[in-house]
Amino acid sequence: MHAMDRARRKCVGVLALGAALSGCSAPPAAGAGTGGASANEQPAASSTSGASVAIAFTGASEISSSGGIDASEALGRACTAQSDCGLLTCLAATSTKLAGEGPEGGLCTEKCATDADCDAILAGSKCVSLGGPSNYCARPCARGATKSKRAKCLNRDDVACARVVDSVATVAADLCVPACASDAGCGSGLHCDYGTGLCTTHVPTGRPFGAPCDPLAVHSQCASNLCGCVDAQCSTGFCTGRCEIGTANPGCGGDGRAVCALVSSHESGGRGDSALCEQLCDSDGDCDNPSFVCNALPAAEQQSSGRKGVCFTAFAKAHPS
Repeated sequence: MHAMDRARRKCVGVLALGAALSGCSAPPAAGAGTGGASANEQPAASSTSGASVAIAFTGASEISSSGGIDASEALGRACTAQSDCGLLTCLAATSTKLAGEGPEGGLCTEKCATDADCDAILAGSKCVSLGGPSNYCARPCARGATKSKRAKCLNRDDVACARVVDSVATVAADLCVPACASDAGCGSGLHCDYGTGLCTTHVPTGRPFGAPCDPLAVHSQCASNLCGCVDAQCSTGFCTGRCEIGTANPGCGGDGRAVCALVSSHESGGRGDSALCEQLCDSDGDCDNPSFVCNALPAAEQQSSGRKGVCFTAFAKAHPS
């Protein structure tokens, strides 16, 4: 499985009244290993019949080394130095090995050619493309409700459990992939690229979360580098970004404009899972996209966010925390 060219336009399709996600012509948060197929963060939907939006809420360089740390435990761990990863490789946030970007908090991983290379480190792990010429091993995870967030990527707030699919929208695996939360989380001189989930030195420019955008534009109009489709035809879109549900530190920029809440209606979004950023609102007039309305959040989520709802097309299904 191969990831698509990260230099191409980034787009996530949101079909009709649902949040069924499909790749348009852009790279997902992670591509998969070497089976000849592309990968997306979430599976595509062939129909929007009966679909509804689910809201899920809850409150430096690359050098291989040896060490006494068990590789199966180190895979996916945060790192700032090789000593944090034992025999694995530390990809720091300042690394440029992932198409010029690096994972927030660093990532213990290893180069791979096939899934078997990764399975030898930890059963169920996969060989994926996170960007750049090399593939790396990604830790397996389980989306949905879980008693322990450790099962969701070692309890990290900058790595999310994402559903990776192949070129025909068949689910390949649930894997831990980078999901930066904010510029501050990336560190001094770095910015969060919400289209890739990685940290970059590129200064973002463009429209904010929730603003309308053209999903078919050659270059992204969004500061987040990700434009989501409002309908199945991708005729209109909204600026969004990849994020992780239920992090201790607010994601989606951490400035109170947006919250990580949008997941596929056919998926169960829980703490530690990947999702999309939505603009917060108190009334329809707060929504920058004229086709959106302010959808009320449950009382607990209103209290935690300080806002009454989120901007999207009208929907009625709220996924419990």
